[in-house]
Amino acid sequence: MWPYVSETRIKLMDPKIDFAFKQIFAVNSQESKTVLMALLNAILDRDEDEQITDIIYLNPYTDKPFEDAKQIVAGESYFELNPCIVINILDFNLIRENEHYHSVFDIRERRRGFQLVGDLEIHYLELNKLSGYADATDLTTLEEWLIFIKDAANVEKRELIETIKKRNEVIAMAEKILARASADEFARAAYQQRRKWYLDRVSSEKYLIKQGIEQGGKIKALDIARKMLSLDFTEEQISLTTGLSKEEIATLRKE
Repeated sequence: MWPYVSETRIKLMDPKIDFAFKQIFAVNSQESKTVLMALLNAILDRDEDEQITDIIYLNPYTDKPFEDAKQIVAGESYFELNPCIVINILDFNLIRENEHYHSVFDIRERRRGFQLVGDLEIHYLELNKLSGYADATDLTTLEEWLIFIKDAANVEKRELIETIKKRNEVIAMAEKILARASADEFARAAYQQRRKWYLDRVSSEKYLIKQGIEQGGKIKALDIARKMLSLDFTEEQISLTTGLSKEEIATLRKE
């Protein structure tokens, strides 16, 4: 089911699809810069004097004016490199060791745990770990942003999103950008194509995982059957234990 903005009756794209996300945060406009800076500052949680105040968008290819920014000039120190921060917003759980939705990694000495340099950070934000937010009362700014990204396209979460928009005017701006993009015929066509690709890929991955689990189970059953054969169990006993057919067990006996 598609959501809509009540005032305009526009069905919203899902920000979890990369095309829609880029329409909000990666268009070279002052509005997109404003919402992206707000999101990044919420993620990085820096002191006020260290917060991001401007953004330069680079396309995926190396722009000539910025080629030197990607490498060290001869004679310079590694410590003169600009900080490198990688931010991953995931629609699935990856970090099993941390139940919290936000994991941050940096470079540290293994035994003593001290940081080598503070110029490399890798952030993982796992949307599926956000839970227990019946209302917006105790949400942090980062949680408001992540819920918007996760649920802006969810009709059932519309009331919560509206509350968040009243609390956070920049998120309200982000939804206006999303609504405009959602109303654009060509943008929606491109989004639908990308969404279909995404859903097809997810379905394929789930199928492959299911096949892998089933195949792994079959391999385990065959190993158990071989051990039971070596211990002179009957084919019926082996079949009941492993779920293998008597024909499959007979083939193993001939190995």
